[in-house]
Amino acid sequence: MKKYEEIFEIEDYMCDTQENLFLSYILKLAQTISAKQCAKSGILEKLIEKNLAFLLAKQGVRMTRHIKAHEIIKVSTLPKKARRGIFQRYNEICDENDNVIGIVDARWILVDVKTKRILRNLDEDLQIFHEEFQEMMDLSFPKFESEDFFKEVEVPYTYFDKYGHVNNTSYLDIISNATKGEIEMLSFNINYKRETKENSLVLNKMKTNNGTYFSGNIENEKRFEIFVYDK
Repeated sequence: MKKYEEIFEIEDYMCDTQENLFLSYILKLAQTISAKQCAKSGILEKLIEKNLAFLLAKQGVRMTRHIKAHEIIKVSTLPKKARRGIFQRYNEICDENDNVIGIVDARWILVDVKTKRILRNLDEDLQIFHEEFQEMMDLSFPKFESEDFFKEVEVPYTYFDKYGHVNNTSYLDIISNATKGEIEMLSFNINYKRETKENSLVLNKMKTNNGTYFSGNIENEKRFEIFVYDK
């Protein structure tokens, strides 16, 4: 499958008070073109017939700068061949002069919708992408014996999707709102541990020598973690 791309103009409603694009929109745009590519190729229909769905496991974003309101950008996506049941999508964000200003390295898994079972050993007919898997960026997270409490937050109604789960792009907004934009999130990793259906989360926060770590928890069970690299 070849690279798929689309052109977008950044609207005011996508941006903050400094006219910088909310980083969650980068994730939304990357997922939008990924879904379109799968739909146009017939892959989505094939998966639906088998009661399968893609589920995002983790992703990393590396931006060289903020994207501004009214800027024209090109977002492209290239799916990679599965390795140990993990599908990689390599996404590039380019400016109108075709300079790369950002990368999204997303890792997806296939899940049986009925049983919730993750498919690790894929049949030949599920090897649907053929571009070789590449380690584009380090998606690891620091480990702590314990984490410091940061704050408890309410999850807005608009962050939930049609399945009643917090949308994966909204976790970034949760952290942005909790920190009131004081931490610049141009480069970060997100790990999705478990789906969140509850209306409140306990956020923990830890500082390291090269960034800031956050986790979202419910009754001491980790639902997601985000590591934001220092500038």
